[in-house]
Amino acid sequence: MALATKQEQVPDATTAVTSPRPSRRKVGRRVSLREYVAQALRCAVYEPDNSLPDGPCVVAEVPQLPGCFTQADNFEEARENLIDAIEVWVVATLRHGGRVPPINGHMFG
Repeated sequence: MALATKQEQVPDATTAVTSPRPSRRKVGRRVSLREYVAQALRCAVYEPDNSLPDGPCVVAEVPQLPGCFTQADNFEEARENLIDAIEVWVVATLRHGGRVPPINGHMFG
């Protein structure tokens, strides 16, 4: 009688190793447009600009949203304008089939 031997398969560089469970990437929390705007405002950058011929102003932008910026005479107006700019940026991005990036782990939608 021949003895059956169990042969162990040892992975080498050419053998793919798979884990028993696929790893899950942490997906950001889905939020409303209002909450997304609030998160974007937390990342906003405000800078004075004295180079304009009409006088100084405040430039406001959200670096995570390319092209999303505005300006106004003071900080308060710049912030209000930026709220509108963020909303318009999100709508325009979605209309053109773009992807709205997560901000601080918060995803719109």
